[in-house]
Amino acid sequence: MEAIEEWFNGSLDYQQGVIIYASLPTCNHRTLRQLQKGRNSRNMSVLVSNLRKAKSSRPKKSKPIPKKIEKLVPPVKTEDVSREINRKVIAQKSAEKEYDGIRMGDLPHELRPKFSRARTLFYEMIELKFFLNDMEASDRENALQVILEIEKRDEERDLLWEALNHWKKFKKLLPEPKDELDGLDPGKLYVKKRNLTSSITKISKRIQEKEKALGKETDGHKRLLLKSSINKSCETIHKHRVLINKINQRL
Repeated sequence: MEAIEEWFNGSLDYQQGVIIYASLPTCNHRTLRQLQKGRNSRNMSVLVSNLRKAKSSRPKKSKPIPKKIEKLVPPVKTEDVSREINRKVIAQKSAEKEYDGIRMGDLPHELRPKFSRARTLFYEMIELKFFLNDMEASDRENALQVILEIEKRDEERDLLWEALNHWKKFKKLLPEPKDELDGLDPGKLYVKKRNLTSSITKISKRIQEKEKALGKETDGHKRLLLKSSINKSCETIHKHRVLINKINQRL
């Protein structure tokens, strides 16, 4: 479909992409309803993935069948086959490395949605990276948009894995921040983000000082107190980063 080709070669406008997806015979109504809720990093990835599939699987114009059918058979492009195989191998190896040592069945029920979301983001990032590799080198503007989508997912995925690895190490859930963002307009959200970022910088410096003190401390009780203080500071930073990620999704 020419509309899909033009969309990928253009500005990747989200609403226009949803309209194109809705016109496809392969349109899934459940997916469409989700896309119509508005643009976010997940919906953009789903839209790109579905339009890319539609683009690659669009039917070719039928031609009259000649007497000798064997002449119509196109040669197999071995480089295309090898590329797809390599991509599947890369994805599989990356997944094995990503989830090494953590299984959903071993997690408490509070962390299972996080594990599932982290896995979804992981495969979305792989899909977007392959899509980026397929783009023309001169298509810098659209390449930048794809890179930004990858970075959004990477930031969210990093926060999810902080919670998962914290459980793996301490068998304890990381505290989740209270949602303090309802009712804030964009200006107040920017101020909130700036304050949280500043707080993270200050807390990080205090953590470095405490880690230096921990390295010099020989008293067992004082070492435990320092470790506890460092862990609480890390938990606070995690909560701040979660809020910043939510702010970025709203702006």
